[in-house]
Amino acid sequence: TIPGLLFLAALVVAAPAYPSVRHSERSDQVVDSRGVRAVEIDNPRGDVEVAPSADGRIHVTAIKTCRGRDLSEAKRFAAAIGVTAGVQGDRYMIRATYPKRIDIRVDFWELICGRADSDGFGQSHDLRLLVQVPHDMTLRLASVSGDLAARGLTGRQALQTTSGDCVVDAAG
Repeated sequence: TIPGLLFLAALVVAAPAYPSVRHSERSDQVVDSRGVRAVEIDNPRGDVEVAPSADGRIHVTAIKTCRGRDLSEAKRFAAAIGVTAGVQGDRYMIRATYPKRIDIRVDFWELICGRADSDGFGQSHDLRLLVQVPHDMTLRLASVSGDLAARGLTGRQALQTTSGDCVVDAAG
């Protein structure tokens, strides 16, 4: 059994490293809020933060952060995440869509060597929405696993998440 353990230890030491490559994309949009009575944001897997707008317009920043085994894979993951935004009646709607499935390869040796941490290993994708709205705008935020935060707003607010956190700070 000692030779077997030595063989396994030698394999672990000789195991190749597969560092992940991080790729980020940022999109910004500013929209006139005239005629808009409510903002609705649905980001099933990512975080949403909403704060008051200094100029009374709606500001949307979408930040995609994806990791892959190489830059090409990380960019492919980012391209698979969609964000649509626009006025529908008297509402400004922001919707995030994610691919139904992303194949993730986990290397056994990375796990054994302790390099399989959330910051530097494997593939992942994240979309964070930072939104500014008029302080008295009606707001509805929805997520399944993302955190939701609304700060400094005086309008009616509804925040709903299944396994994320909700923070309402300085509401009117």
